[in-house]
Amino acid sequence: MGPKTKIYSHLLESWAKLDPEAVLRLKLEHDEKYEMFESVRNLLFPYAPPLHLSYNNRLAELWSHREVYVFHKRKKELFFSAVGFHHEKFVSFYYMPLNVFKNFEENLKPELLNLRAGKTCFHIKEYSESVISQIKDALKIGFEEYKKRDWV
Repeated sequence: MGPKTKIYSHLLESWAKLDPEAVLRLKLEHDEKYEMFESVRNLLFPYAPPLHLSYNNRLAELWSHREVYVFHKRKKELFFSAVGFHHEKFVSFYYMPLNVFKNFEENLKPELLNLRAGKTCFHIKEYSESVISQIKDALKIGFEEYKKRDWV
């Protein structure tokens, strides 16, 4: 158990004395978000290898460790995608093909695009099979584009 988990557990115990129902709601929300994180994280596994996957209980990242040229710049490695559980209110999904391919968002459905919180970041606040399916499709399309350019 890490220091943050110990603090979180201690806070829940303290709050339980004040409002047991609120603590139960907080635990359930936390568990739901973590399950959502795991669902998205599991979508990354089929791409490793050939992509390099590093993960723990809060973050999973996919990288290409092939030397490539992007926008006429040499890169020793290239980020592909990640999912993070950094905040109890949402799960973050990062998708680099949006940054490296012009008009690539045309490949994504409006439901997923509505969750966009930056150029390549999406905040997923509620579990939805539809959104999970769209992320799965997006990963497949992006991976195929990386393969076409020999980045994998």
